[in-house]
Amino acid sequence: MPKNFYVGGGVADTVISVAAAIFLGLAIAGMLFLPRRYATALALSAALLIPASNTLVVAGDHLSPARIIAVFGIFRLIRFKLTGSGPLLAGGVTSLDWVVFGWAIVHAAAITLLWSSWAAAVNQCGFLLGTLGIYCLFRHLVRDGKDIRNVVRVLAIVVAINAPEMIYEQITGHNLFSLLGGLAISGVRDGHVRAQGAFQHPLLAGAFAGMVLPLFFWLWKSGRDKTLAVAGMLGSCLMISTTWSSTPVFVLAAAIGALCFWPFRRRMRIFRWGLVITLISLHLVMKAPVWFLIQRVELGASSGYHRAILVDHFVKHFWDWWLIGSKEMSTWDYETWDTSNEFVNQGETAGLLTLIFFLAILWRGFQKLGRKTVRAFPQREWLLWSLGAALFANIIAFFGVSYWDQTQVAWFALLSLIAVAGVIHRRGVAIRKADVWPVVESPQPVIS
Repeated sequence: MPKNFYVGGGVADTVISVAAAIFLGLAIAGMLFLPRRYATALALSAALLIPASNTLVVAGDHLSPARIIAVFGIFRLIRFKLTGSGPLLAGGVTSLDWVVFGWAIVHAAAITLLWSSWAAAVNQCGFLLGTLGIYCLFRHLVRDGKDIRNVVRVLAIVVAINAPEMIYEQITGHNLFSLLGGLAISGVRDGHVRAQGAFQHPLLAGAFAGMVLPLFFWLWKSGRDKTLAVAGMLGSCLMISTTWSSTPVFVLAAAIGALCFWPFRRRMRIFRWGLVITLISLHLVMKAPVWFLIQRVELGASSGYHRAILVDHFVKHFWDWWLIGSKEMSTWDYETWDTSNEFVNQGETAGLLTLIFFLAILWRGFQKLGRKTVRAFPQREWLLWSLGAALFANIIAFFGVSYWDQTQVAWFALLSLIAVAGVIHRRGVAIRKADVWPVVESPQPVIS
């Protein structure tokens, strides 16, 4: 594994297409000067549709489109703070926010210590900008139910744009997003073109499509924007079908399966413990460790064996990576440097504490969408369930791919929606339901 795989390298000069630069400029201008609704739409659409291969090099530092948006988003946050026009984040800093902050800081500190170089420190400053910067921006912009609906609409539009392009890409082998600086020629597996759209890999495009599908179902279920919701759901399925990859298929199945568990939402504890007991029992009776089930459920020409081997070496080499990660994973087996498993990637690159914080993000996310929030906002139960289904779909995706392009933007946008959906109280200050959700059915009383 080259030393600069995690801590350096990249293009020497700025590489950005004219169309991408214009789109990015419009997004920056809108983020700085337009109302929150339009700023959110422009920032999210630009971050997801401009390929991450576009790079602005400033004094040797590489800024992807998402990082550039985060920089100017910070300016908007500073201006908002200086005007004193309300809390910076809806509901203040929540427990989910603290866990996300802790994960990012621990991750950056571990990698900097592991590589012990100036390049590593600079690299992790960029990591913090692209993670905490994006998360804080959307936590600031998404403040109520109208904002949540606005974000889901934008995601549906992004999917509706990518889907027909990826169909064209699979037919012709040419990626139209090359006009925005993306890869021009698509990859091929077993004679089949693997479309990737605006994303940097077919797996990432498919994972994105699968994770957002439950949100489109909620949009349709809410009775508004049904045409856009149907376009989003159909587009998600088409995107996944053109990637010619098995991981997106499992993500789609997880998303749909989670939605289908709606009738059993009061009894999910039984299913959770049943899954744990089943996995332990299989581990005891199987000849191979239970994580080799990943190999058994692969589809077609997918690399399930590689994913299983990654987990196997992750367990066997625990003492090599547990403190602050490891530089040696490429020597453990064939292509084990390719950590296409987010859980493995978190631990092997940044240590056990980083992995614990990452798991805590998932735990707190589900907790924010749990029974207490449902009891406080029963009229929004379908939204909360759909957010939970999207979060579960991400967990399934994490077993087959680690996010490293603009898919991260969608991930942090989802976390910001969950944080807002879970806002009820903060430090004893009551928040009216009308401040968190748009009042549709009837005005809601203050939560005491």
